[in-house]
Amino acid sequence: MGNLTARAQENDALLWAEQQAALVRSGRFGELDYEGILEELENMGREQRVALQSLFRQILIHLLKLDYSPAGSALHVFLTRQARTHID
Repeated sequence: MGNLTARAQENDALLWAEQQAALVRSGRFGELDYEGILEELENMGREQRVALQSLFRQILIHLLKLDYSPAGSALHVFLTRQARTHID
């Protein structure tokens, strides 16, 4: 299943993930694409770290704007509402 699985992963990530899940559910562990699974997990971790860094960067930018903006209180209200929307 190696080459077929690798091609499926490259062409259709959702199909590949569903195939891997089906193999686990059916207990067919010997047919799993372990290298592909590890690669996906590592990529997922990197993507989440990059996304988190981007969010922190945006927060810092907005906090600086809040401190140095003459319209600071209006910006503070906006940021508070945005934070509540994204946290809840």
